[in-house]
Amino acid sequence: MKAEELDRYFSGARVEEMRKGRAYYAGQNDILERERTIIIRKSTYKLKHLSNNRIAHPFLRKLVDQKIGYLLAQPFSTHTDDEALSERMSAFFDKAFLRQLKAIGRDAVVCGAGWLAVHYDEEGQLKTRRLAPETVAPIYDPEDIDRIIGAVRRYEQSGTQIYEMWTAEGVQRFINDGGELQSIEERGHFTIGDTSYNWERLPLIQFRYNADARPLISLIKPLIDDYDARVSDVANLLADTPNNVKLVKGHVEDPEEFVRNLATLNCLFIGDGGDIQNLESKVDVATHEAHLNRL
Repeated sequence: MKAEELDRYFSGARVEEMRKGRAYYAGQNDILERERTIIIRKSTYKLKHLSNNRIAHPFLRKLVDQKIGYLLAQPFSTHTDDEALSERMSAFFDKAFLRQLKAIGRDAVVCGAGWLAVHYDEEGQLKTRRLAPETVAPIYDPEDIDRIIGAVRRYEQSGTQIYEMWTAEGVQRFINDGGELQSIEERGHFTIGDTSYNWERLPLIQFRYNADARPLISLIKPLIDDYDARVSDVANLLADTPNNVKLVKGHVEDPEEFVRNLATLNCLFIGDGGDIQNLESKVDVATHEAHLNRL
């Protein structure tokens, strides 16, 4: 496996979809990047004299939090006849683990999959940690797409990009050496003292949101974007469209003056015989509301 192949995955559509899910969960919808422009003589200009309302709705956050609250709100309960085992399980599945599991569940809905790594700490205590889905590339069994046989984790350490490959045989760490992966370390899944050990199976657990590990944003982004755009458009119309516009004939203006005068003076100047008229302007908000209700 080459570094180029891994970088292609980490910069590809699947990881970009994860980042987009993160952005929408944080309320950073695409509508916030929209600018109102006009084309004059084949050149594009920003409209400085018109409103540019960019109203982002946190629908994704609301849906994700509802799902996690429904599935993972209750504390763990353990049932066993072995009292000693019950005490150990209660100590392991504590409030901190529940918070971690909620965060992984949130990763699963927002990014399509969440990851949990199992390991021992320096004191020999069994621990778990959450991995960012954007940094993990799963390796599936070619004969069974539901079975993960390994994973590659990419991260930076002291300014150097590290590729960490996890398999049932252990962990290998690589760096990018001219497009080739150069091994810098081989070890077991965990280390106690100076000795490395391996689990009998891969100590990485993937929590999928669905069978295809696709995030919720992939299904509802067009609806959110349309809702944001329509609400922002209506806000712009209400701010920029006066109830009445004066039409002044006998004066010629360029397109930029046209927009500025309409926005600031509520006047339109056209080159004809001298005259002044009042033009009534109505905003059809009802049609927009009907469309939003359908969404």
